[in-house]
Formats: sequence, C-alpha cells, structure tokens
Amino acid sequence: LTGISVPRGEDGTAFFAMSDQKDVALEIQVTNLPSDPAEPQRDGDDAHEALLTVTFPPELPYSALRPYDGRAPSPVVCLPNQNGSQVECELGNPMKRGAQVRFFLILSTLGITIQTTDLAVELALSTISEQPGLEPVVARARVVIELPLSVTGVAVPPRLFFGGVVRGESAVRRETQVG
Repeated sequence: LTGISVPRGEDGTAFFAMSDQKDVALEIQVTNLPSDPAEPQRDGDDAHEALLTVTFPPELPYSALRPYDGRAPSPVVCLPNQNGSQVECELGNPMKRGAQVRFFLILSTLGITIQTTDLAVELALSTISEQPGLEPVVARARVVIELPLSVTGVAVPPRLFFGGVVRGESAVRRETQVG
C-alpha cells in the first residue's frame, strides 16, 4: 500500500498543507506478489475475495473513487458506510497472482478545523485465501493550515517629510542617520 503523496517532515511524517482545497486524493497501490521473489513458487497464489477496508478520521471522510489513469473505469468497487468514516473496496475475486491495483480515494477536507493537527487513515487488507502477515497500515499526516495574507498600511499623517543632511548608503552607520 502506498500512502498520502505529500511532502514529509524531518521525522518522515507526511504533512498536509491546507489552503482552499475541498478534497484530497489518497493514492492506493495493492499488489499480489510472492513474498520471496527468489522462490516465487512457494506462495503468491490468487487472492480470493480480496478486500481493502479503509477507516477515516471524522475530519476527513470518504468522498469518491477515481481510477489511477483517469480514463479507464476502475476494476475496484468501493462501498462506503453512511457517514463516510469507512469504505470497503473490492480488489478482485480473485485478485490474480502478480496483479497490481492502483486507484485514488477522494477525501473531503471540509471537516478539518484550525484545531486539527494530524490525520490518520487505517488501511487493512483481507482475503479468504491463505496470506499470513496482512497487518493494517496507518497513513499519517500532520496538518498545516495556510491562509493567504496581505498586509496594507496607511501613513499617518498622509504626507511624511524627512530632513537632515543627504548621505549615501555607505555613509549611514545607525538608523538615526537615515532621512
């Protein structure tokens, strides 16, 4: 599984810069490859009833499914619960040995507030086929809220006058000599 495609901090944690965007895309990539490429005959069979269950925080509910390439219809079918806090994505029945499935889950950012500091999305794969070691993966991101800011000012009084001896830049040694 691949996580959120955003910049990462010094500790490797992704950070999500909020501005005016209403949605964010979580890129998902699931493969059914042998666990040991040196001995592919040992495992790597078809995964029957392959399912990805994704649990979202209340601030970042599920919104939509988008195919990876943007043109072809996705072979993945995702069924969300009523409030968008969880979605189950059917990856194939069976998901063939050596197969790769890639798609985007679109998440709504409307629930993110100024108090939101981080987000965690849990991804859990399951299959009825024997596949040991399918542990849930948590995609984490810090939230940074960016606001467009402009500063304007007005001189009071509307006209300012400067006096004193005119000097070149190189002659000014202290702030009081400016002007």
